[in-house]
Amino acid sequence: NLYIIFQVTPQCVLCEMHPKTACGYIGHLTKHHKTTLLANGIYLICACGLNYTTHDDYMKHDKK
Repeated sequence: NLYIIFQVTPQCVLCEMHPKTACGYIGHLTKHHKTTLLANGIYLICACGLNYTTHDDYMKHDKK
């Protein structure tokens, strides 16, 4: 599994783009590649240590 820590802007695992935010990364995968984090075995890790794999997980965590 690939673990991404957002201390720097990560490169998309499927192309050369560098989305600027976690939400942007999720949106990029959905819009440009028609795929999801979970389908690619990608887990985003927040600075607080929480792992999430879906846009819904991210949005719930973002509201905390």
